[in-house]
Amino acid sequence: MSRSFAYSFSLFILSLLLTGCETTKLSQAEKERLESEKRMRLASMLEEIQLAEDDVYNTLHHIFLSAGGIKDEETFGYVGAFFATHHFYPELLEEALNEGGIDEVITVRYVVPDSPADLAGLEKGDQLMGINGDSIPTRGLRPTKYAMNHLKKALIPGEPNRLLVRRAGQEIELEIEPVEAAYYGLIVWPHSDVFAETDGKMLFLSQSLLEMADDYKQLSYICAYAVAKGVMRHAKMKKSNMSIGSIFDIAAFVYGINTMGAFENMGRKAHQLAFEVEADMIALYILANAEIDISEYPAFWEETLPIYRRDRSLVKMDSERFDHMRKTIAEIDEKRINGEPIYPTEYLSGEVDTEEEIEESS
Repeated sequence: MSRSFAYSFSLFILSLLLTGCETTKLSQAEKERLESEKRMRLASMLEEIQLAEDDVYNTLHHIFLSAGGIKDEETFGYVGAFFATHHFYPELLEEALNEGGIDEVITVRYVVPDSPADLAGLEKGDQLMGINGDSIPTRGLRPTKYAMNHLKKALIPGEPNRLLVRRAGQEIELEIEPVEAAYYGLIVWPHSDVFAETDGKMLFLSQSLLEMADDYKQLSYICAYAVAKGVMRHAKMKKSNMSIGSIFDIAAFVYGINTMGAFENMGRKAHQLAFEVEADMIALYILANAEIDISEYPAFWEETLPIYRRDRSLVKMDSERFDHMRKTIAEIDEKRINGEPIYPTEYLSGEVDTEEEIEESS
């Protein structure tokens, strides 16, 4: 937590410096010194975020591959490269990003060693210009939206794809064969209020949460949990629940009752425990298939979750989550002993209703 606090404190100090520079008469030399310190501070912040990203990229690579096929509609072509634009980062880092070669154009941020992208010759810093003969937007917010949602849909798994990239001012065409995977973009957020979330297109991981992971295994737990939320389309279902709630709010208003958004808020919280239990269960299967030890998964979250819990009423919900985690681990261990596929067949086929089971135990 200390690094996260230091980051937040640096932002506060920086804001004071920026406002102070506008109201205080300084010599030219002093202004240049402050400007230089500001650039160094921002460069350091960016470096810290990108170091965290590098660790997560390598971890996500194995998680993405393991999660492929759980849901056909969430399985896409994946090459083992991570792409970004400057909109993937806090706005105040834009100048530092530009100096590092990341602007509004979709840029290769990282290439996983021995991945299809690596074997095809894709390099960090390459700018993506086209896929299979179709050009890619390069101006404004359109490249960011493309990178977040359309890029993975444009890559066809199991057959050669042509990627046109710009490198050192020259355009180069590469041939890459994507593999099937559950693939999402990544934003490492410097504030602790994000935790590990997804909007269905991007993974949002709190930098302070990542700092709590002591090793690759614990980092895998965080990544698998976030990916599982994406695979099971939790963001879409929660949005649907909120929409239904807002309809009730509007209906009540028509009859002269101001609910203050109470039904929408109820929709936001509806089935919250079931969503968390489902994410944990799918995450554990993803981890097991990636041959990552899952025995310490409950203990990690037992230690980590209380740090983020502001609402003490959720403690009971957490306890039930941990019980379901251990039940899933026992189920996976039994399948492994019996030589059965490590796959949540019963659950995904509808033979097991986790939400109904939760309601019966409550």
